[in-house]
Amino acid sequence: MLKKNLLLLVACLFTFNSYCQDLKEHQWKNRLVLIISKDLTSDIFKRQSVTLASKTEELKQRKIIVYKIISENYQFEYSNKNTIQNDKIFQKYNKADNIFKLILVGLDGGIKLEQTEFLSTEKLFALIDGMPMRRSEIRNNKN
Repeated sequence: MLKKNLLLLVACLFTFNSYCQDLKEHQWKNRLVLIISKDLTSDIFKRQSVTLASKTEELKQRKIIVYKIISENYQFEYSNKNTIQNDKIFQKYNKADNIFKLILVGLDGGIKLEQTEFLSTEKLFALIDGMPMRRSEIRNNKN
């Protein structure tokens, strides 16, 4: 009985922690923009998605990968990957149960910005371009 319960506990912990694997695999490789919404048809969610989609080259230059996270699933915004059914990321990053939320995750995996309003690409890019790692990337690309 104890062995069975222990196996069940390990399985639950593995399942709970595995949802972060997709995000953790980006650490030191990519910055992440998480667009989180309870409603796929929300105006702010659609506006934020469309605005970012119009700047794919600028996102690429800054090593930004966009995730769209809806309450029960998530997906890479600009890839052909299928939607992944999993509500754990939504629960982790939207504990206040906001209608809309945007999170910027830096190369180090730390949250650099968290807000519940629309974010213009100008402000996003200015924030990133002011970060020490990004300034170093810009300097190294000029050499």
